[in-house]
Amino acid sequence: MTLAAQSDGGLPNLWIRRGLILGFAPILIAVLGVDSVNLADHGYRTQWLADWMAIAYFTVMLWGLKAEERRIAIIFVPFSALAEYLFSQVFDLYLYRLDMVPLYVPFGHAILFSTGLVLADLKALQQWNMLRWILLGVHLMLFLLAIALWHDGLSAILLLIFAWVLQRKGARLLYGIMGCLVLMVELSGTSLGCWTWQSESFGWLHTTNPPVGAFVFYVLGDLAGFKLGRWVRFPAFVRSLENPSQ
Repeated sequence: MTLAAQSDGGLPNLWIRRGLILGFAPILIAVLGVDSVNLADHGYRTQWLADWMAIAYFTVMLWGLKAEERRIAIIFVPFSALAEYLFSQVFDLYLYRLDMVPLYVPFGHAILFSTGLVLADLKALQQWNMLRWILLGVHLMLFLLAIALWHDGLSAILLLIFAWVLQRKGARLLYGIMGCLVLMVELSGTSLGCWTWQSESFGWLHTTNPPVGAFVFYVLGDLAGFKLGRWVRFPAFVRSLENPSQ
């Protein structure tokens, strides 16, 4: 059972919910495009526009999510902001174009994760029993290629972590879907110059740009976000976002 199927109320707007699936690629290209190196080289300073686009999309997105999904999406924003600060500013695993973490990034993480939940909740995908194994098989192949051909040490570590998660939680469809979505984001962001992964993290850990195992961070975020969602109590103004239809 996916997290999306565990909703405890708060019916979503079905039109918006369907739009989240169709809108993911366009909002991804739009946000990363206006923050690209190419626009910056031509004198355009439009990262602020990317920030507002992501925030606006996130706000509308809440109406298309189930109650539990909304809760996780809201939690994911500050959770991602903290993780981004640690990974990019403290550990220097990757660098953003303007050094500091853009405002659109934590909202983008929540958008990406929520899109994965919506896709994993589709009955057509759930009924295709082999899909989870096909996706996990593709990701395993990418892991092995990155490790064998490019000596990607970070992906090797992430593969071990992912194997531990699979042993504990099983082969969930969500994980395979998240792997595809994260790969789309990473290839787009690095090719547009929005961020760059360090080739030698910590001075010794070789990493490709981007690492194929980056989606494992989202898998860990899924576990942490779900546990946080059980005991975090939001203040009133945040609860109004959690249940936007009320």
